[in-house]
Amino acid sequence: CKLEESLTEAAWRIHAMSAQQPLADLLDGRASGAAFDAAALDLAEYPLPLSHERNLESIVNTLKLHAAQGGGLAVIDQLSMIQAGEGSVYELATYKSNRIREAALASDVPILVVAQLNRAGKNKGKADPVSAGDLAGSGSIEDDAAGVILIQGAELTGIDRSCYTMSVHTGKSRYGRGATADAPIKLWWYPECCRVDAASYL
Repeated sequence: CKLEESLTEAAWRIHAMSAQQPLADLLDGRASGAAFDAAALDLAEYPLPLSHERNLESIVNTLKLHAAQGGGLAVIDQLSMIQAGEGSVYELATYKSNRIREAALASDVPILVVAQLNRAGKNKGKADPVSAGDLAGSGSIEDDAAGVILIQGAELTGIDRSCYTMSVHTGKSRYGRGATADAPIKLWWYPECCRVDAASYL
């Protein structure tokens, strides 16, 4: 479920990522070549259903339909954009988190939910790794989630001016130890073509 942008923009971003070409080139009609054509064929073979539902119960119904059609991983981007009535930030985050967990268990489909950091987490620097407690509504998310993956930093790699490095570590895992803040996974982020790769990819 893409809640922060239109479905058209989401589709263009996915195409840019697959073709490894700048999103601006696609939107301006300048993209071409073998990679562009191959990306179109790849995306046609691997359908990615998209939804822009914002109401919580509508999202739950969409997840049920997704599961009934044999769908796999579902991604909700993002938690704060879901509409779920009135209440404090914590109360709403708790209700949304609980409801999404119930939907995941009922449908037997894994759900990845994107969540923002709270104000304290956003103000942390490179030397102070974020934790699960820095997520907005962190108490409910920590209780309901099987795992929490934290992404921090966006620094130029030195490879070129379009590539940034990000650090990824585990804030919580019910399935064993993950990457720690002291030994995070390094990723390369190419914002122009909406792509993320392992730092060893090249």
